[in-house]
Amino acid sequence: MKHLLSTLFLFTIIEGVFAQTWTNPLTLNNEWSLYGIGDPYIMKYRGVYYLYCSTKDNNVGVKCWSTKDFITWSDACTCSTDPFTVATGNLGKSIDGSIFIEDDGKWYFYHAGGNSILGCPMSNPTSIGSDNNLNAKIGYGWGENRK
Repeated sequence: MKHLLSTLFLFTIIEGVFAQTWTNPLTLNNEWSLYGIGDPYIMKYRGVYYLYCSTKDNNVGVKCWSTKDFITWSDACTCSTDPFTVATGNLGKSIDGSIFIEDDGKWYFYHAGGNSILGCPMSNPTSIGSDNNLNAKIGYGWGENRK
């Protein structure tokens, strides 16, 4: 929780510092046509932030952009086969998954499900535990329901 609060605080500071230098929505080079950047996920590695997005319908690949300052972004590259390798098949979770690693080293997997967000403990990077309904909703419900 401490890590999450620190991250939110950092983004608040970043937003204030860069408020005059960018607009929202930000459009990046080579977004998926007619789709843009759906389900964005940002990962930090060695001081660089990487933005990944979902693939639409039968488009091939996962697009990725990088930045150090959230203003200047690289051109998109397709990164679905290098440097990634498949570690396991679908782990039985539906859509929009994200991993969170707590300061104490515990891993959690969060994903959309039904009308809420579900959280699952992880014992290792390829094992996801049972769903726990977090009763987290946006507005009057959750935006994506798959049957």
